Amino acid sequence: MLSRSMGDQMIQGLRPLLLFPLLQLLICSVLADTANLEHHFPVRMYSAVQQTLFRNKDFAISPLGIKQALGILVPALGDDSALEIENLLKPRMQENKVKLKQNHLLYQFTTLGVQSGLTIDPEYISEVTQYGDAAVELTNFTSAQRSANVMNSGVYHATKNTVRSIVSDHTFEPDTQVLLVNGVFYGAIFANEFPTEEMCDFTVYPNPKKKVRCMRANSVPALFGDSVVALPLINTTSYLVLLQRWKGNLETLDLRQLLKALEVKLVNLIVPMFRHETTLDLKKPLTEVGVERIFKAGEAQLNKIGDQSGEYLKGLHHKTVFEIGRNGINMKRLAAKATPSHRKEDADATFTALTPFTYAVVDEDHVYIIGHYGLDQF
Repeated sequence: MLSRSMGDQMIQGLRPLLLFPLLQLLICSVLADTANLEHHFPVRMYSAVQQTLFRNKDFAISPLGIKQALGILVPALGDDSALEIENLLKPRMQENKVKLKQNHLLYQFTTLGVQSGLTIDPEYISEVTQYGDAAVELTNFTSAQRSANVMNSGVYHATKNTVRSIVSDHTFEPDTQVLLVNGVFYGAIFANEFPTEEMCDFTVYPNPKKKVRCMRANSVPALFGDSVVALPLINTTSYLVLLQRWKGNLETLDLRQLLKALEVKLVNLIVPMFRHETTLDLKKPLTEVGVERIFKAGEAQLNKIGDQSGEYLKGLHHKTVFEIGRNGINMKRLAAKATPSHRKEDADATFTALTPFTYAVVDEDHVYIIGHYGLDQF
């Protein structure tokens, strides 16, 4: 039996050996948590929007667009306000433009509206324009209709006339001094078309079934798992992911890691055809996930806008246009079509999206769109 002193000596001798792997484990754990936070941003925003604005309604948002809008604001902020956003984004968006392959579209634009008469640091304006998809606009918010036209027009033209009317004259209040507007339009083609269109029974329990327009395809190559299917989009590593009756914690779900856990299978599919055009102010959802200071007078720290006497962000108005059809997403802007699907092999699995589901457009770098479908049918 070891004496207490002998035991202490052995522990002291082992401590450096034990400490190093423990320290490595701790560092790896912290780095992993930090990395995961960035991947969790899309589903955290999705959950916050659902809880604060659309608890019983369908909607679509673009995490990529929201990230861009918040990212251009950070250089104008003091340390405390910037830290709130950077803690959410982990890290903030650095690239100027997202490059897509052929047969894909991504139109996005952010306008930062600032009340005429407020001074803006020229270096900050230069930083914003480096994003390529953003601009700073001086406008007189007391002229509500004119301000709405100014804020909407930049997004409308930059998104090739696809995203319009994000704000109206009712958006502006007498104390509005700074406002963010972001619009996103994403288009892509399915690798395999849905050859059949029909009316299907859609169910939101305990309501009776309701007829909806849907599309059908048999034996389509897709990534498949429990309660989830990922449909490949042409000429890229992007997927349309459908999650139905997901049993895990959605707020901690990394959609990109989820793709790696799925298996390639031939799947029989039935999916509703629908369009979502969602316009919302993200002030409440962002406050829910910890971004609060920028919306508070005296705390916003808009150091490069105005005289820092109380300017703050009145709102972040965001609009996403999403339409799914037999050939892909927002196909009206794409001339090509998906590959005809006429396979005769027996399917390995079936995925029927005829109860409410979450959907997302994902690749290895970004979550372009995430939304919910089904509740508006009743």
